Amino acid sequence: MSNFVVNNFVDEFNDNLMLLSQQKNARFRGAVMEGTHVGESASVVDQLSEATAQIRTTRHGSKPIIETVHSRRWVDPVDYDWGDVIDNEDKLRLKIQLEGGYTRVGLAAINRAMDDAVLDSFFVASKTGVRGADTTALPAAQVVAVDVGSSGDTQLNTDKLLFAREKLLAADVDIEDPNDQIYCAINALQEHALLEQIKVGNADYNTPIFASDETGRRRLSEWFGIKFIMTQRLNTDSNSDEEIPFWSKSGMHLGIWKDVFGDISQRFDLSRNPFHVTTGGTFGATRTEEAKVVKILCDPSAIS
Repeated sequence: MSNFVVNNFVDEFNDNLMLLSQQKNARFRGAVMEGTHVGESASVVDQLSEATAQIRTTRHGSKPIIETVHSRRWVDPVDYDWGDVIDNEDKLRLKIQLEGGYTRVGLAAINRAMDDAVLDSFFVASKTGVRGADTTALPAAQVVAVDVGSSGDTQLNTDKLLFAREKLLAADVDIEDPNDQIYCAINALQEHALLEQIKVGNADYNTPIFASDETGRRRLSEWFGIKFIMTQRLNTDSNSDEEIPFWSKSGMHLGIWKDVFGDISQRFDLSRNPFHVTTGGTFGATRTEEAKVVKILCDPSAIS
């Protein structure tokens, strides 16, 4: 097979991969701020402390000097790769179409890695400081306890959602700003628990909004301005409680060093010179502001 044909395979695979990526992005990608970066690490936001204006008490007095605390939030890149070897050249021709199996499998692998990068960065200590040498933990005040809304440990309920929403509003998060849209990541079990709650289904509180996912299944999409992202990849703490992220969009950042890409090359070092299909990407995520991120603890074994 000539190099010309192989190059056509590569070009078609990459085109299909990018088209499919636009149609089926990683689930968290549109729910966080995003930037393109280069280098070993990147500063994603400058943080300035809140300032208070002074009352002027004298005429012709000295100009005020009110020190503003200035810090930065950093994100580091991580390289991700996926690949498989295909023995049959004809099989390669058939499977690199837009909805072809290898295109979808490779893209899904990178999308899951991107989702995990965001999920893993919600509650860990974030790199801060002028040069990123310090770390900042999520304060305990940003945690909604596992027993909120019940006499004991419980699954996700509307009380926990409203409590988390209150924390954002108390921090003056402008939820009318599209960049501060509120999101909450839930799994199938937590959605079930919410749907059992009378407040979600009762229009006297707020009519829930439903949407259909890629499989056609109706899912809970929005309630009280909180948009839900369905994922089965939630992390758990040392007590086996699920950690539910609740955040406004500008409170999280996804840094892209190299967006999703694909490649096809012939492996002359292997028997019968099979083709090697690979996908990859380089990215990282970080929390940008503690006041805009809340951890909701939920007991998956509890009966709501």
